Amino acid sequence: MAEQRGLAKLTGRQSLPRILESLRLADNGLPLNSAVVLFGKHPTVWYPQTRLRLARFASNDPGALVESRILEGHLFELLHQADAFLKTHVPMRSTLDTERLERRDEPAYPWSTVREALLNAVSHRNDR
Repeated sequence: MAEQRGLAKLTGRQSLPRILESLRLADNGLPLNSAVVLFGKHPTVWYPQTRLRLARFASNDPGALVESRILEGHLFELLHQADAFLKTHVPMRSTLDTERLERRDEPAYPWSTVREALLNAVSHRNDR
């Protein structure tokens, strides 16, 4: 309840340190590691494990690598870039609506599931 009251006070013009402290992303006016990962311009300078590697394979054979990208940036930028990569490479299924004579394109997998898998992979990653 106290946390909700703290966030509710963030109205009008607040200083960045005050906002970050209210979100528990800063302590004594200094950004915490989480703030750097979420919003930093080049977080890989301090946290190389924040890089994200995406790959596309032609088949289940590990040697059938078609494309590989290494993404860098703050977390929101990584998610945006990964989402764009997946939208480019996830197969689309087309169906023809015979009543309207319109084609409907849908991803081969439910997009909400793909995005959830991406968020889980980034959130729970283990670099060991």
